[in-house]
Amino acid sequence: MDLTKLKRESLCVQAGWQPKNGEARVLPVFQSTTFKYDDTEQMADLFDLKASGYFYTRLQNPTNDAVAAKIAALEGGVAAMLTSSGQAANFYAIFNICQAGDHMITTTSIYGGTYNLFGVTFPKMGIEITFIDQDASDEEWAAAFRPNTKLVFGETLSNPNVRILDIERIANIAHDHGVPLIVDNTFPTPVNCRPFEFGADIVTHSTTKYMDGHASQVGGCVVDSGNFDWEAQHDKFTCLTEPDESYHGLTYTTAFGNMAYTTKMVVQLMRDLGSIPAPQNSFLLNIGLETLALRMRQHCSNAQKVAEWLEKNEKVGWVSYASLPSNQDYALAQKYLPNGTCGVIAFGLKGSREEAIRFMDNLDFISIVTHVADARTCVLHPASETHRQLSDEQLVATLQTVHQHLVTPRGIRTLSPRNLLYKSNYNEDQRSQDLASRNGSAWVWPLMFYVKACFAIGGERFVDDARKLLEAFDAELQTKCVGSISERFEGDPPYNPRGGVSHATSVAGLLLINSLIEKHSAKKPARKSSKKSVAEATVEEKPKRKCVRKSVKK
Repeated sequence: MDLTKLKRESLCVQAGWQPKNGEARVLPVFQSTTFKYDDTEQMADLFDLKASGYFYTRLQNPTNDAVAAKIAALEGGVAAMLTSSGQAANFYAIFNICQAGDHMITTTSIYGGTYNLFGVTFPKMGIEITFIDQDASDEEWAAAFRPNTKLVFGETLSNPNVRILDIERIANIAHDHGVPLIVDNTFPTPVNCRPFEFGADIVTHSTTKYMDGHASQVGGCVVDSGNFDWEAQHDKFTCLTEPDESYHGLTYTTAFGNMAYTTKMVVQLMRDLGSIPAPQNSFLLNIGLETLALRMRQHCSNAQKVAEWLEKNEKVGWVSYASLPSNQDYALAQKYLPNGTCGVIAFGLKGSREEAIRFMDNLDFISIVTHVADARTCVLHPASETHRQLSDEQLVATLQTVHQHLVTPRGIRTLSPRNLLYKSNYNEDQRSQDLASRNGSAWVWPLMFYVKACFAIGGERFVDDARKLLEAFDAELQTKCVGSISERFEGDPPYNPRGGVSHATSVAGLLLINSLIEKHSAKKPARKSSKKSVAEATVEEKPKRKCVRKSVKK
């Protein structure tokens, strides 16, 4: 059967296991650790990689290999290797070409567990990491590279904020610096996006998610495009281009060509580390893969309807779903994911963390689980669950990024000015107003969460900064009805008021900021702390405050 002529829907069923005459139509479970041979020479040839076959499941197993081949066919790669988890897949993909003394670059928009792997575990192994905003300019990206940089990493659709990576742009940047781009394609799956078609070199998956689709097995996969020319960067990737003394002096690029990367990963890393999936798990994964195309179509359809409903709900502050025309990544979605993104939606309620938790606790058939992307609708709160690992330093860095790109004297912008879709000011037509409200205008009420977070990290050190933020609303308070604050403002000077002329949530937000100021002003000077203060907020120069607190309280 010529698999290249089959559509992805057919590959989900037909690829991988190709039964011969009289063999099982359904992929069998080869639940065996070992495989028998008639003589010693045959076994020796297998160990020397002179012959293909199976001798020990830690390295290869027929069930595992059939499923890996199916995923490789779906992605359009030359080879793939299954792992025991998605986390293991990312580890193997990187450690296969990175070692102590090397450096890698990753976007900041990645899964919390992956962030911890990169930010905590890899540095312990001597691998340096640079985190960068995926929306950073080409110049900022170029500045992040070093002579010892070995790869760039990102997620097609990031977890949990479902931002889209501009794969082609980042791939070109990586290739200009002689390194491959590794993309985690878990959320879209190859049904909705094939990163290799846009220049990515290696793809990883948590097969635990949509590929399985039923939350019945934990697994991962690494797929190699076979396109990256390792020999062209001979001195940078000597682990592939020069003899491996741990394997009889074998040179992978010489012996295996475009299969070099995967072969090394199997015979060296999997041999030494052994993070294999059980054949039974691979069997379950294969069953899920057979319906993947059908499920993804329905997941996307359902999510689109829910996202549109959330966007119109007055209790929802923001919605991140790239298939919405108002989304900052909508243009990228049309390029990379024209048939739909996935079934995961990120959104924020207008309220506190406690209110978010209360919302989740009152859901009916929607389950609270530490999981996404299976047949059952679920919900999780990353700040309380999957992304709790962030250190004080990382939280400070996050707030500094918010301060730099989103904080204005009138509220928090809905989109960074660096984004091509940024639109801060309103025109007369309704379309323009709708775009500005979501793609640049500054909303007042999110300021209370920003200030609350700053106080949590900087303590009383942030009092003066918070006062400046509050003082910026003096004119609004004193020229209009006392206690009246507009719903939102334009994102650029002169920050004209827009939306509702008197917005209760905005007023409540300023009241909360005022109460936080009073609370922290009353505290005694803090003892020396390791916590860093957040950078001072940039606000307009204002005359001395007259009676803001009094005005707000009224």
